[in-house]
Amino acid sequence: EELKGAGLLSTRMPSNFSVPLPPADPDALTEDEDALTDIDLEELGLLTPRVTED
Repeated sequence: EELKGAGLLSTRMPSNFSVPLPPADPDALTEDEDALTDIDLEELGLLTPRVTED
């Protein structure tokens, strides 16, 4: 209610609002996307660190 009163929350959607559709082939990358690597996932905390035995 406070957000509505402050004008920060509105239930009206803009007329040009649209939700992007997922690609037909989820494994295909567009020209502006890079493939995720294990290192990227590890840095984000989404993959357990690899254990390397010397």
